[in-house]
Formats: sequence, structure tokens, C-alpha cells
Amino acid sequence: MLFAQIISILESPPIILLMTPFLLVDSTVNNDIYALKWTAFSFVFICIVLLFILLGIFFGIFSNMAVSNRKQRPILFLFSIILLILYAICVVVLNGPKILLFASLFMAFSFVILDFINMKIKASVHVAAVSSFILLFSLMYGTIFLFLSIPLVFLIGWSRIKMGRHTKEEVLLGGFLGAVMTIIFYIASKYFLG
Repeated sequence: MLFAQIISILESPPIILLMTPFLLVDSTVNNDIYALKWTAFSFVFICIVLLFILLGIFFGIFSNMAVSNRKQRPILFLFSIILLILYAICVVVLNGPKILLFASLFMAFSFVILDFINMKIKASVHVAAVSSFILLFSLMYGTIFLFLSIPLVFLIGWSRIKMGRHTKEEVLLGGFLGAVMTIIFYIASKYFLG
């Protein structure tokens, strides 16, 4: 069980999200320093979400850091959507990378989809985040990465089931949603951003 908990923390959405801005910015402008600056900026917003969850736990709104209770998730999804829109506004005001503007709005849209799905079944956001990141990285840098890192998706899925946070169906749905939304994002970003 301890190994499953460690995997769940190491492959958690905040960890995955921390790497994503660097990947997106560096792949579009090929400037590591610029990408690191925007990653640091993005880190502030990730910390705000983590603080919101911690306060939610303190005040009894959330039962744990993973917000495992399906009925508690709409509050987190709504907060995340609002924060992503605020992030997008900041990117525009600061004349930031268009890919981050596009990604933040697309993530807000993805949270709307997750919220609707959450009414029926609790899809694994952990698995969605990992599968999305791995697929995005593979689309941008080559499919060899996909074959080398696909075990990470199975590992996080196993850990979420082992910890009793999700069923097999919820894990599969999370992986499917992460992959589909990433493919749509990738195609749309190529179409709209060139």
C-alpha cells in the first residue's frame, strides 16, 4: 500500500501540471529560460489550487488531497475553471506564450467535461493527467517516448485501484479522457496556432 501511495503522489496532477508549461513553451519557442519563467509563473497557480484543497480539508469541504469523494469534486472543478480563466487573462496581459493561453482555456473546457462526467462516474484525474502528459510529450517529441513511458499510466492506474480510490472502469475512463482530450488539444493547437 505504501508503494501505491508513493506512486500516487509522484504521478499526481500537480506534479504533472508543473512539467507541462515547460514542455509546451519550450517546444514552441525553443528557449529554456523563457520556458522556466512561465513554469514558475504557472507554479503559483498550481500552489493556489493546492492551498484551496488544503483549506477545503481544514473546513471539512474535502475529505482528502485527492478529493476522492465524487460529490465534493464539482467545487474543485469550478474553482479550477475560474483559476484557469484568470491564468489565461494573465497570459494575455503579460503578453505570454499563446500556447499557454490556448492550453489554459482548453484545460478549463476539459474540467467542464470532467464535471459533467462526474455526475455519473468518478473518472480518475490522476490517470487522465498522466496519460495526457505522456501522449502530449510523445506527439511533440516522438513516439519512442510513448513506448518508454506507457508503463507509468498502468502504474498510476494500479495505484489508484490498490488504494481504493477508483474502480477499474474509473481508471480506464480517466486514461481514455486524458488521451482523447490531448489529441483534440494537439490537433486544435496546430490548426489555430500553426
